[in-house]
Amino acid sequence: MGNNRFKQTLFVSLFFIVQAANVTWARADDLCQTVFQETVPKDQCQAEECYLFAFLGHLEERNANRRNIPNGPTFSGGYLFAAKIQSWIRDAVWYGPKSADTFYPLEGGFIHTAIQMVHQHGLVPDSEFHPTVPYSAWPFKTIYEHLNTRAAELAQYVGLIRAQRGSTAPETVQAYRDSVAELTNYIEQYSGKLPTLVQWEGQTVTPADLWKKYGAESEMDVWVDYPKDGWAEGDWSFFKKRMDQATEKFFDGWFANPRSDQEIVQRIIQYVEAKEPLLIELKWGDDLREAHMLVIDGIERNAAGLLTRIRLKNSWGPNWGDHGSKWYEWSWISPRLRAVIYYGAQAK
Repeated sequence: MGNNRFKQTLFVSLFFIVQAANVTWARADDLCQTVFQETVPKDQCQAEECYLFAFLGHLEERNANRRNIPNGPTFSGGYLFAAKIQSWIRDAVWYGPKSADTFYPLEGGFIHTAIQMVHQHGLVPDSEFHPTVPYSAWPFKTIYEHLNTRAAELAQYVGLIRAQRGSTAPETVQAYRDSVAELTNYIEQYSGKLPTLVQWEGQTVTPADLWKKYGAESEMDVWVDYPKDGWAEGDWSFFKKRMDQATEKFFDGWFANPRSDQEIVQRIIQYVEAKEPLLIELKWGDDLREAHMLVIDGIERNAAGLLTRIRLKNSWGPNWGDHGSKWYEWSWISPRLRAVIYYGAQAK
């Protein structure tokens, strides 16, 4: 998923009357809005990592609203981005950066990537991630280009030794370790060493501890609703394979359903009114060839109860929209919709 910051400005003049402390607002023209408690907007900067930052924003929204933990930590996307790069390096040096056996993509991803990342690496609060270079100053384009080019060279080097000596030969193992170390040292000049212990609420805990407290729950489920004509068969087959791989260790399974526009709308209303944030993937950009993931953090209905607009929270910082969120007409969303993702306890 890309970072093409599609510009659309909505000019809306509203008069709000607070009906409930943190959820429901009424509009003077018989429209009703349900919105979540505000959380700090995420900012992926120029990284191609909207799925990861949206997923973390979704967890923060869920803690503040569904789980009533308003003062929970904000989670570091820079930490998980660097952790993903290190996981990618280990695969790319062995299989090659473009191989289907390399699980994590170097650039971009989807919900299965985020799920795998947080289960494998846990969560680190923003306050506890101290990179050598501030995340906002990382040269992302240079990082992507260098890693792709150098990983291809090193994979060829390791592959030649493997072909001559065998996969388990000491020479092969040493060449692989040296190659991984070279690329890991490269990313660590920006990220520093990734933290294995962090301070939170006066205690020393691991990233896995924080994931268990603020992310994972018992009986977590993943549901994906998508338009009946929203995916090409090849794209869906690849997505299904990756979701199977990502969830097999953590869930009994995941669930996907092609649904009509009306069915998707009703489920969005159902979950938002239950204070359950949702992830949404849209066709994005001027030519709609990119995909972009955001968080649904509010809905608007008319007097008949029909959905008119949804509020989307982006991962482009607080200067996008209204402190990181923007209202969109459902008629604009519907033809661009790729999927709505429900991730939570007993999603159904």
